[in-house]
Amino acid sequence: HLPQKFQLSKENTFTDLFYLLAKIYWKESQIKPNTTRYLDSLLMAIDLGIYTNDILDVDIDIEQSNYISSELNKSLVNLGIVGAYKAFEKTGSDNYKNKARKLFDISKGRILQKNRNRLIKISSLKPEDRHQLLVLQDELIQIEDHNTRDKDDIDLDIRFHEIHNNMDSIISFGKMETTELRFLQNPYLDYLLADSTYYLFTNIGDQNFYKLGSQKYIEQKISLVFKAIDNKSTNGIIENCSELFDLLIPANIQDIERIFILPDGILSVFPFDILYNTDDYLVTHTSYVIMYNIYEELSDLPSDSDEIWILNPQYPQLGDMTNSNRGSLGPLPHSLTEVNTIASLFGLNKNNIDKEVDVLKMRKMIQNRSMFHYAGHAIASEQESYLAIQGIDGITKINSNQIKHMYNNLDLVTLSACETGLGQFHVGEGMKSLASAFVESGSKSVLYSLWKVDDESTSKLMSIFYSKLKNGLDKDKALQQAKKEYLENSSPDKRHPYYWAGFVLTGSTEPIMMTDNLWVIFSVAILSLLVLPIFFIKLRTHRTRKPTFFNTIKM
Repeated sequence: HLPQKFQLSKENTFTDLFYLLAKIYWKESQIKPNTTRYLDSLLMAIDLGIYTNDILDVDIDIEQSNYISSELNKSLVNLGIVGAYKAFEKTGSDNYKNKARKLFDISKGRILQKNRNRLIKISSLKPEDRHQLLVLQDELIQIEDHNTRDKDDIDLDIRFHEIHNNMDSIISFGKMETTELRFLQNPYLDYLLADSTYYLFTNIGDQNFYKLGSQKYIEQKISLVFKAIDNKSTNGIIENCSELFDLLIPANIQDIERIFILPDGILSVFPFDILYNTDDYLVTHTSYVIMYNIYEELSDLPSDSDEIWILNPQYPQLGDMTNSNRGSLGPLPHSLTEVNTIASLFGLNKNNIDKEVDVLKMRKMIQNRSMFHYAGHAIASEQESYLAIQGIDGITKINSNQIKHMYNNLDLVTLSACETGLGQFHVGEGMKSLASAFVESGSKSVLYSLWKVDDESTSKLMSIFYSKLKNGLDKDKALQQAKKEYLENSSPDKRHPYYWAGFVLTGSTEPIMMTDNLWVIFSVAILSLLVLPIFFIKLRTHRTRKPTFFNTIKM
């Protein structure tokens, strides 16, 4: 039998040819290093290769082909960055620096941005079209569940792509007017791994474009840090984190309160909070946010609700739980304190905290809330990442493929579980994890974890984090303050980075606008309108009144 059309991965021979041509120019530039002529030709070939890849990418709707296209784009970008840096090093010309910036711009998150554009269109659909889309979406989510169990079922595959085609037809009626993209204006560090070397582009300072060091050396240092975290050891962690600070952040950031980080390679799962500068961790003076690409979304789409949904599955006892974390499937005694505190903060009746849920109920719940807090177990692997939800009939798995089809407008998703930021790494797209699945599905911000987090310290961190959110802090600042407060109030043996540095924020930093917070803002605004005119009248009167001395002279 011939394969179905959707089973074929498209190729782009022209893109391959331009990539081959660029590699030839690179060899020529090494033979004749005294001229930038061949480097200029290399960069031109790279531009043409990216252009032809983009033409094909518009029509690709097959996931595997999307990844192939993204990997090819990354290969072109990597070679272009190597050539641009070599030319910049030779000449110091801003032209090559600007060329590098453009290449960095398109190096990450192409598939994610395509999916986000779909969501923008969905948000503008008529109610009847959105309802039709939700019916198809539910069927798609259920098929994803079957596909997890039987990946070779050709009939399911055919129906899967029929649904996708029907959804695309509906989404085509949507518009792109509700959201615009803007180049990130805040201080940022944009990393790129090319030709076994880490490069950095930043808007901090004057140099902007850096060649940081070899992949092997940087990743050896990071591996030593991860080993110390796994073992809760202090041996060498300060020294390695201090050296990594110097390697990864050559610009002066001492007075910068917030940094956006666009990672690549192993940096995608590195906790930047623990970089050590002079005498303290980065978290003490700077918050950081992970971004998937250099463009920030300016959306005028508010969430449909200001309510929080809390899911806190209960798990059976599985032997000794003295070292409980959220990666095994045993009880999480401290999670109950965590969710009760959060519920109390946001006016949620504790009886309304869900303990079990199926995939369709989850889809409905997150589409009618502004926040989703999950306190339970999660499993991450290259094959499958899923939330493990205990029910009457055993564990229900809600996997990342199902989640990315649960279109939503959540202001914040908190995955208070183990390794929710880990999964399968895709070149050019980063880590495909439970966290990235929520980002793809439309969530504006996601708080996720990098390792098997401790139950007790996680409960404390989350309780502080939500209290700061409730007080109106930006999300990244609430997380930073929660970590600092945890460090201040913990015993020395619980201050190890393992206990507090594992949680990372991605997406929007905007504060959560709860109804009572809005009333405070409204009241302050009204008070200002009443007081300011009186102040200006008094100020004007004061300025026009003549001093007593002049009155005396006039008399």
